This record gives sequence, C-alpha cells and structure tokens, in this order.
Amino acid sequence: MSERVRQALLHPDVCHRESEFTELLHGIQAKLLKLFVPGAEAEYAAVVLTGSGTAAVESAVMSALPHGKRMLVLNNGVYGERISQMIGLYRLGVSELKYDWTTRPDPNGCGSRYGSIRKRMR
Repeated sequence: MSERVRQALLHPDVCHRESEFTELLHGIQAKLLKLFVPGAEAEYAAVVLTGSGTAAVESAVMSALPHGKRMLVLNNGVYGERISQMIGLYRLGVSELKYDWTTRPDPNGCGSRYGSIRKRMR
C-alpha cells in the first residue's frame, strides 16, 4: 500500500450526504469529461457508479445492447458465463460461442462458428 493511501486512511470517512462528498464527486466528473471529451464537456455527463467488478460489467453490457437486439458472447470462463446470465435475466437475446475455460478463442474460427449460429437464429 502506498504512503499516500496510508495517509488517506488516517482521516475519517466522507459521508455521501456531506457537501465535501458532493464537491469531490463533481471534481471527479469534471476531470473525467475533460479527459474523455475535451472541449465538449457541456454536451456530456459523467456518471460515477460504485459497485463490484460484476456491477461494472453489467452496466457496460446493458447499456451497449440496443433494445430488441441480441448479443454474441465469447464464453470461455467465469465472465463469459456471467455476461450470458445477465442478458438472460433481462430476457434479452444472447448467443454464445462456448469454449473450454481459459481456451483462447481463435478469431478466424469465431467467424465460421458465428455464421452457423446466425443460420439457426433465423
């Protein structure tokens, strides 16, 4: 653990209802906008979500999947399984290319396997 983190842990927690937290959050949002959309900050909003790694994956997946569309998941382990389950829980369409855990999917093979899945979906 770095000395900076050690020093930060010596201070009391900042409650999310305090103005100090609001100021900190707004500062973080402003920095994110400046980093990712420099010059167009007024056109976007930075949303800070807290949660586990699975929560981050779920928010990314669910905001990337347009309503009425299906998602193709290359499933070769825990996260592939979780993503497929998430999409299924929302009753959205999911197609999977399943591989043994830790097997690296072959990009060339994915195309032909995806083609056979598309034919079955029609």
